[in-house]
Amino acid sequence: MLSKRKEYRDEIYEICQKSGDVNINDHFTGVILSESKVYDKSYASMPCKCIGKIGSSERVFLTDDKLCYFSVTDGWGEKEGCLVALEQGFVFRHDIPMELEDLKVFVAEPPEAHGFAANMKRCAEIRIAKTIISILENNS
Repeated sequence: MLSKRKEYRDEIYEICQKSGDVNINDHFTGVILSESKVYDKSYASMPCKCIGKIGSSERVFLTDDKLCYFSVTDGWGEKEGCLVALEQGFVFRHDIPMELEDLKVFVAEPPEAHGFAANMKRCAEIRIAKTIISILENNS
């Protein structure tokens, strides 16, 4: 099992090494991640586009249904129309589409949180939403 996982990671690393940079507005038919905090099979068929860059080490994407913003780090590329990446950065996923104005409302009027863990999650989501807002405003 471990050797198959290493082969898979090595294959993705090789694709990323041979690919050029991902540019803003590049569109992909799905996502293949080597390492992910919340990766599931739905990413494989989740169309997305690049909406921005954070320095030279992170790219930010938005799914076509506008339900999920996420970033990839440490290497990315393209294989057969799919985004291929080594690591997943942040994930900002909601049940309703979130555009720029919706994100601003989310930051200005965050949902109520009860308990320590819920407050920590809300603070992290607000920080990520502010990053996404900045990227969207700078690339509009």
